[in-house]
Formats: sequence, C-alpha cells, structure tokens
Amino acid sequence: MSASVVSQPIALGSSVPALTAHAISVSLPTWEDNVGYEEGDKRVVDKMVSGYPRFFIHLSIRKLARICEQKFGLPGEQAMLFPTRKIADSCRTFMLHRAVEQGVTVPNIRLVQFFISPESPSASTATGVELQIVLFPEDAFPLAKQFWQHTGLGISSRLAEYCLSQLPGEAPKSPVAAPASSSRPPPPTKRSATNRHYAKAVNLSCATPIQPPASEDFNVDHAAYLEERYGRNLPVEQAAIAKRAMRRRIAGTLVKETPGDWAAAGGHDAELGPSTRGVSEVSEDDVFLYPTGMSAIWSAHQLALGVMPSAKSICFG
Repeated sequence: MSASVVSQPIALGSSVPALTAHAISVSLPTWEDNVGYEEGDKRVVDKMVSGYPRFFIHLSIRKLARICEQKFGLPGEQAMLFPTRKIADSCRTFMLHRAVEQGVTVPNIRLVQFFISPESPSASTATGVELQIVLFPEDAFPLAKQFWQHTGLGISSRLAEYCLSQLPGEAPKSPVAAPASSSRPPPPTKRSATNRHYAKAVNLSCATPIQPPASEDFNVDHAAYLEERYGRNLPVEQAAIAKRAMRRRIAGTLVKETPGDWAAAGGHDAELGPSTRGVSEVSEDDVFLYPTGMSAIWSAHQLALGVMPSAKSICFG
C-alpha cells in the first residue's frame, strides 16, 4: 500500500522558506501573481511580507523608518535608512543629481544622525548603533528608492530588528544579536547604472505599513534556531576575527586550513604563506568585504569612475 503526499503551495506573499523572518524570497504561486508583482498590482504587493532586499523594503526596516519619520521628520517627509554618514551623503548627492537630470524639482534633503544605545544599562552584550537617516519630501521617494535599489547599501533587516529591540516598547518577538557593520565604506557616488527592467520595481513606500498575517508570527525558539543553524550569526565582538578569516580564505594565504574553523583561520597565530590564487603578492589586505553583492558591484564601478576619464559606461546584467 502506498501513499502520496501533495505539498501545499506557500500562500501568496509569504516568505520562502515559510515562517522565516529574514527570507529574501517571496511566494508568487501562479503566473498571474508574477505578472501582478511586475505590474504593481495591489492584490499581490499588499500581501507581501518578504522579498528581495533591493526591491522590497523589509517590514522591520519600514517600521524603523516610520519611527524615525515621527521623531525627526517634518510633515510630508519620508525617511531612508543607511549604516554610515558617507553612504547617506552619497544618497543625497545621487538624488539631487538625478532630479536635475530628470528636470524635476530639486528636493530639500536633510541628513540626521541617530545613535541608538541599549535601553538597559545591565545589557552587557548589547552595543550601540549609529543610524544615518535621509529625510526628503514624500514625492521624492522614487529617487531615494533608485539609490537603495542600485547600490545595495541600505541597512539590513537584521540591523533594523536590532535597532527596534533597543528602542522602548519596540522589542521584536524574536531574539536578536547585534549585527556587525560592513568593514569598509564605499567610495563617493558619481553615477547610477540604470536598467530598464529594474526600473519597474514596485514603489513600496515606508509610509504605508503592511501587517504580516498570523502565519508569519514567529516564536522565540523557532527564530533562534533558524538564526543560529542557518543564519550562522556570531556575537558582534567576534566579527573582526570572522572577517579576517574570510579575507584570508579568499586571498588564498592560509597554509593550513580547517574547514569550518573560522576562529583559527582568523586568529593571530594562523600560519600564512604566499597566495595560491596565481599572484603570490596578494594578501588579506587586498580583499574588500561588502554586505551585499550589489554594493560590491556598485563600489567597484565607483572606483573605475574615479580613476578613468569621464565617459559613458555599459553595464551588462
């Protein structure tokens, strides 16, 4: 006797995998749903609780942005959140430049630094976070979204969740650890590489909250398991060692490597030698880490613009 199990499709707009707080994929079960997403159909986008970070601003980031708007914004202003002042300033420069290019009214853009410190003095494992806020008129949101989308330099959902956990009355239901900041800031912004398909991304404003359905309500044990087992999150004080291990592995300078032992690979006693990547002079100092693939591409593009004569460039997707 045999039995077959028919798996039920994950509901429209839910995270993939299901019940995963920081998933970067979303369920669009039917062809009609996919078309609706591309066309910005409210039937689809209003049900989304997750999505690819460059196109979908995570609910935790939107919630934090609304708090920043209420705290620092003027009537009719929206906020976009970044991890460093240099990135926030690049966003403002980008928006002003694009406004002139498009022949639209140049918006008044303000930058605010918001330092969030642990609410409880006894929270010895917590660390303060410097949040950079770009405030602009709400009708300039498409310009800000272009920068968010084409650079990959916005704050992560985990950083937003940690910030919320440190604000009075805003602690999330799942436990959070302080995320490490990106290792090195990108060079100044000069130009955006446009893409006609990407330009159709849905305009999901921070001003309109979307409430996740009850099925997305995570319990503490479930969230902790996912973060520790699959997120591979580390305490923030170990970030420097982990990054050093990654740079050495990428540079190919570790003489003895034990897979999975990042502490040994990043330690000061690790045995190092000439690179095995084909250029013996390469070292860990030649490896630059970025928080996302898009931010690495964007930063490499900015470096090229900085050392080459001003000219048109072509970006192949």
